[in-house]
Amino acid sequence: MNVVGKDIEKSVTRKDLAYELESKLQIGAELSKETIRCVFDSMSKFLLKGRRIEIRGFGSFYLKLRKGREGLISPSTGESLERTEDRTIVVFKSGKSLRDGVRRIHS
Repeated sequence: MNVVGKDIEKSVTRKDLAYELESKLQIGAELSKETIRCVFDSMSKFLLKGRRIEIRGFGSFYLKLRKGREGLISPSTGESLERTEDRTIVVFKSGKSLRDGVRRIHS
């Protein structure tokens, strides 16, 4: 995968995050895995209830309604052939500290 002209390693998984937590806090592997699982489960639960999740300096997660739109238009009749439905999506907006850090890396 190539991001802004720089090669990056594989994606970070829950397992990677749990290992990082285990190393930094000197806690057991099972506790770190359970902690990571609990955090993500809680985030999912709040998002599904329509709540905004705000983590200062990192970013915010929230739900947004994406309006449906007309799809393909038949050249012969001018009528719409497909239409996408309205749908709710999860949006992530990075916080100022994270944005500034990314700018420093890629400038």
